[in-house]
Amino acid sequence: MLSSSAHSAAQTPAPSFVNIVSSADIEFRQENGASPAKYMPETMGGGGLFFDYDNDGWLDIFLVNGGSFVNQTVARNANHRLYRNNGNGTFTDRSAASGIRASGYGMGACSADYDRDGRADLYITSTGPNRLYRNAGSGAFVDVTEKSGTGSDVWSSSCAFAA
Repeated sequence: MLSSSAHSAAQTPAPSFVNIVSSADIEFRQENGASPAKYMPETMGGGGLFFDYDNDGWLDIFLVNGGSFVNQTVARNANHRLYRNNGNGTFTDRSAASGIRASGYGMGACSADYDRDGRADLYITSTGPNRLYRNAGSGAFVDVTEKSGTGSDVWSSSCAFAA
């Protein structure tokens, strides 16, 4: 005989997922720069994160792009993307206005209010150098990597903030 919890679990339908990227106005192509040399970072996908960079109560999306080690045109065009949540199931690409620039072959990102000003800041890892962006408000970020001394040139794939 099944216990009540096992019985309930057996009757719970499996979740289903629907791809809503197009209807949400998100356009992103992950560039892995696959080359005949098969560099290790090319085998990994870039990271992403949900965070509320504009403090409007809606989670926004940041997507990290890779690049290329052998093709400078591909590397130049592999930009990270910041999407502002419109609160209605759609997003607006705010990448160009954000001040966030790709450097190195992007791997991951994390967010926290490191300077305690009430705004979520952003750290991006890569094959080097990593970048710390201070959220200046109004959708703009300022690269404070050199000033903060956080721009490690070693290959970094993930990150976390701790208090």
